Amino acid sequence: MKLGSLRGEVSRLQRHADRGIQDGDIVGSSDALRATIELSLRAAQSQIPVLIEGESGVGKELYARFVQSNGPRAGKPFVSVNCGAIPENLIESILFGHEKGAFTGESAKHIGKFEEADGGTLFLDEIGELRTDMQVKLLRALQEGTVDPVGGRKTVRVDVRLIAATNRDLFQMVNEGGFREDLYYRINVFPLNVPPLRERNQDIPELVHHFVRRFSAIEHKQVTAVDEAAMAMLSAYAWPGNVRQLENAVFRAVVLCDSDQLSSADFPHIARAQGVPLEGLISAGTKPAPRVNGSGQVNGQLPVLGGGTVKFGPLQMSKPMSSVMPWITTRDRCRGWHGVWGSDAPPYIARFATWALMPGMTPARWMVQTPDPTPPHGCVVFCALRCAGNLTDPT
Repeated sequence: MKLGSLRGEVSRLQRHADRGIQDGDIVGSSDALRATIELSLRAAQSQIPVLIEGESGVGKELYARFVQSNGPRAGKPFVSVNCGAIPENLIESILFGHEKGAFTGESAKHIGKFEEADGGTLFLDEIGELRTDMQVKLLRALQEGTVDPVGGRKTVRVDVRLIAATNRDLFQMVNEGGFREDLYYRINVFPLNVPPLRERNQDIPELVHHFVRRFSAIEHKQVTAVDEAAMAMLSAYAWPGNVRQLENAVFRAVVLCDSDQLSSADFPHIARAQGVPLEGLISAGTKPAPRVNGSGQVNGQLPVLGGGTVKFGPLQMSKPMSSVMPWITTRDRCRGWHGVWGSDAPPYIARFATWALMPGMTPARWMVQTPDPTPPHGCVVFCALRCAGNLTDPT
């Protein structure tokens, strides 16, 4: 399986290098996605300027490369520029280039992104971030097909196909005076709206499996599946960061997973947002640990507040939790946290110690899988582990 995944990843990268992005490289089968792909294919057959609109993380650059790869400029340069990531004092030089000596200490000529993309496609991401004076120069370059390098005396002719993208409402920006109306109509000849992931959540299982295969190969892991509960949880989540957030969540889960199957516990932040209880879950493939019932009695083999010496998996509690609790709550580094929670602190610490004593749990894993991100938990769990293992006082 591992060799097959590696071969698949190498094949995917080779295809992208050889022929760019094709229909089969865009994962999903929902109606919304297929409609977007169909519009992209129509745009690809012409030289028409395209404006790709969509929320952050939906994959706007992927569609820009898809348009490039399926049109007459396939195989030609594809130059991507994030307009929001370039310092304002450098944007003109980066787009149009500069001559030697144009700036103090500049000893070499530099060609701009327009010249780099000559004969191919120039992708301007987050075009709404361009300041207004640069919008004027961009408009002229698009209309005339020429650029004026900073400090240069000669106009340079270029042949580029422009694809722009934004996560902002450019029409509203035009009405508010933040974006030039003439430039807006110049770039918005063929608008292409990429739907957010929440509007095509039927694609989530396919995306998850795609990312699992990809990252398992990259990280040399044996993860091959996602359990039903985890998949249902992921499919029900709204994903405000869209496909990029889902991709990063799966990447993190694959890295942390010690089994061959991902579970809800491998997505603790998503589980918290969904209200999915994670107590008793460590990682994929681990059975839920028994819980403590309302009367405070041990249901299984858990160390609980006020209990005695209890065996839990391979560990043996050498001290009762009733004696551990005062020891933990009186330590200096825990006092501030105790003050925040007040009388609730002992039950919380008992709950955290229960988690900390689960088989296979380490302080590092705890810090990324805890159901509550309060920073002092690391200290609390560390103390609980020391006490439970009959270790010396860490202070």
